[in-house]
Amino acid sequence: MKTFLKKNYSLFFLICYFIFIIGLGLMNAWRFSIVYSIGIIPIVVFMLFRKKIVLNKKWKLFLLLLIPIVLRIILLFLNYGNLESDYEFFYGSAVNYSKNLPLSNEYIAMFPYLYFYIVLLGNAFQFLGNSYVVVVFVNFLFEMFGVYFLYKTVKDKPFKNYILLLYLYNPFSIFWLTKCCPVTVVNALLMILFYVFTKIDVKNKYILYSIITGILMGITNNFRPVIIIFFIAIAIYYASLGIRKYPWKKILISFGIISLFFFGVNKLSLSYTKKQIQVDFSGNQSGWSIFVGSNIKSKGRWNREDSELFRKIVDEKGIDKAHKEVLSLAIERYQSYGINNIQFLARKSLALGSHLVNYTYEDVTFSILHQIPKWLEVLIKMYMYYYLLWILILNVKNAWYLLKYRKDMNEYGMFAIFGFGLFVATLLVEVHARYFMPVLIPLIYFAGANYKEKYQ
Repeated sequence: MKTFLKKNYSLFFLICYFIFIIGLGLMNAWRFSIVYSIGIIPIVVFMLFRKKIVLNKKWKLFLLLLIPIVLRIILLFLNYGNLESDYEFFYGSAVNYSKNLPLSNEYIAMFPYLYFYIVLLGNAFQFLGNSYVVVVFVNFLFEMFGVYFLYKTVKDKPFKNYILLLYLYNPFSIFWLTKCCPVTVVNALLMILFYVFTKIDVKNKYILYSIITGILMGITNNFRPVIIIFFIAIAIYYASLGIRKYPWKKILISFGIISLFFFGVNKLSLSYTKKQIQVDFSGNQSGWSIFVGSNIKSKGRWNREDSELFRKIVDEKGIDKAHKEVLSLAIERYQSYGINNIQFLARKSLALGSHLVNYTYEDVTFSILHQIPKWLEVLIKMYMYYYLLWILILNVKNAWYLLKYRKDMNEYGMFAIFGFGLFVATLLVEVHARYFMPVLIPLIYFAGANYKEKYQ
C-alpha cells in the first residue's frame, strides 16, 4: 500500500492538473478570431528560437525589465473616470474613510473582506490626497513588492530571470493596476506568501516560516476569502512529503502551526472589522456568493433579481440568517437542475476561464478617458490572447514532463494544484472574469519551471 501511494499519489493530482490546463487552453483557443490567428506566427518563432535569447549581458536584462516597468509608470499619467459598481464603491468608501465620513457599514458587514482594501486606500488618501492616480500608485507599489518576492522565491538564476520576465510582461497585471479593487493587492500577497512557504524546510528549520505563512494566509484571506484553497493545497503537498518518508512529526507540527495562525489571524481580522464598523456578523460567509452562482438564467453571474431578494431577507432576518437562507435556496436550485448541472458548470467554466481578455480590455479602457485607435486595440488584444496562450502552453509542457518522468510534486507543483483548486472552487460560487486573476499567479510560477532539461 505504501509503495502504491508513493508511486501514484502525486501522479493523481498531476493528471488532474494536466486535464485542467488542457481544458483551459481549449476554452481560450476556440475564441481566436481570424484577425488574431495571424499572431500565431511570432509565437511559433519565439518557441523555436527562445533558447537563443540568452540574457548573458546585464544591459540586456536591464532593458527587458525596464520596458514593462515604464509601461506601468505611464499609467500614472492617464486620466481616469467612469467608475461603476464595485470600483465606485471601493473608491468612494476609501475617500470617505480618509475624511472620517460614514461608511456603508451594513454592506461591509455582508461582505467583510471589502473592508481591508478600503482601509488601505483610505490611509493612502490621507497622506497623498484622493486623486484616482493614488489608486494606481498604491497598486503599483504593492505589485513591485510582490515581484521582489517572486524573484526571491526562485533559487536557480536563469529560472529567476525567466519567471521575472514572464510576470512583468503579463498584460493582465498591467491593466488591472488601473482598477480600484483588491485584485493587484491579492496577487502581490500571494507572491509573498509563496516565497515564505518555500522557505519552510520540514527536515530542518520550519517553525518561524510556518508561523509567518499562517499569518500571511490570514491577512490575505481578508482581502479575498480564497485562502482555504491554499490551505487544502498545503495539506495535499504535506501528505506527499510524508509518503516520501519526510519526518511526519515535523510535517504535522508545521501544518498545525500554519493552521493555528491562519485561522487565528483570520478571526482576529474579522473581529477588528466588526469592531470598526460596529455591526455584528459571523464572518466571511459564502451564502450569497453560492446563491447568485446558482442562478442558471444569469449563468452564475451577478443579477439584480437575486441581489434584491438577498437585500430583502437581510432587512427581515439579519445578515447571518440571510446568508444561511440563501445558501439553502442555492442547494435547492442545484438539486432542481438535475443532469443540467453538467451543462451549467460547463458554461460557468467558460465564463470564468475564457473571457479574461475581452473583459479586461473593455473594463479597463472604459475607465481610461483617452481615445484608443482601432489598430492599437487589435494589437493589445492580440498580445493579451497570445500571452495567455503562451502561459498555458508552458503549463501543459511542464505538466507533461512531470507525468512522463513520474516525478513527485515540488512547491511549484503545489502552487499549480492551488490554481486548479481555486478555479474549481470558484465554479461553486459567483463567476466573474476578474476572479480568474489570482489563478494567473500559480500558472506563471509553474510555467517558469524548466522541467524538460532538468529531468531528461
